[in-house]
Order: sequence, then structure tokens, then C-alpha cells
Amino acid sequence: MRLARFLIYLAVAAVGFFAMFLHALATRSTGRADSGGSLLGIGRLLVGVAAIAALCEWALRQRARRLRWRERFNAPQVASSGEPRDPLNHAMHLAMEWGGDFMKPTQPRLKQVYPTMSDAELDHLEAHARAAMKFGHDYVYAHPHATTDECIAAIRASFPWVSDANGSRAHSQGQYYAMK
Repeated sequence: MRLARFLIYLAVAAVGFFAMFLHALATRSTGRADSGGSLLGIGRLLVGVAAIAALCEWALRQRARRLRWRERFNAPQVASSGEPRDPLNHAMHLAMEWGGDFMKPTQPRLKQVYPTMSDAELDHLEAHARAAMKFGHDYVYAHPHATTDECIAAIRASFPWVSDANGSRAHSQGQYYAMK
């Protein structure tokens, strides 16, 4: 972000100096005194370049804000060491994602976090995560007035490893699908 901002301001300064150089070259070649019109043109050019630089900086800030939002709300629950607490909950978290990764297999993404796991282990995580997610969605469909705590308790009766966050998310998604 700092480098991008620096490059924007460097480009603005370069365009400004280039415009002043062209102005000096133009007045020297004509040999007449400046009437002020070309300075006004340079001023307008600099204002326009500054506006473009401000727009670029705003766009960079918006992009950084979106990236921070994604990291905050899409991040798996992690331990203080930075490693995911438990692969099953991580797999369920990835299985319930929306957006670009909606309904995509979790194995490639899990392989990035757990590179030592075999394909069979990753398949096992995927199957159990999807089963727990489907169970939560089906439970909400069968019990439309169930609370989040009731849904989590029902999911944990069959899948005791499911975290509160994943159980709550399964309940929320189940309600969405039930209303659809």
C-alpha cells in the first residue's frame, strides 16, 4: 500500500515537472513573454493529475479494506500459534463458503494448509464436513422453528466435533435454503 501510494505521488510529480519543462521549452522557442494562459493550462493539468492520483489512492484503500474484510470474516478459527485448531472444522468452514469457492471441493484448499495429509485423509475430511453441513441444513428444513442452539445440539449428537461457529453457520445457511 505504501509503495503504491509512493508510486502514485511520484507519477504526479513527474507529470508536473514534465509539464513545467514543456512550458519552459515552449516559451523559450517562441521568444515571447508568457501571457499567463499557459500557466493556467499547467495549473489545470496538475489539478487533473492530482485528482487522478487521489482517485487511485481511494481505489487502493477500498481494495485494502475489502481484503481485510475477507480475511476477517472468511478466516478459519485459528489457535494462538496461527495453525488451524482442528482439520474437521476447518474443512467444514471451507465447505460452507460462499462466493468464488461455493460448492467447490475443499481438498485443494486443505492441501495448502495441511501439506502432509494424504489424499485419502483429505477425502475423509471433505466427506465428514459435507455430511455435517448437510445434516445441519436438513435439520433446519425438518424443524423450521428450531433455534440456533437446538440445531447445534442436534448436529453435535451425530458430529460431536462441530464448533459453535460452524454449527451456527450451518443453521443460518439451512434457514436460507429452507426459505428458498
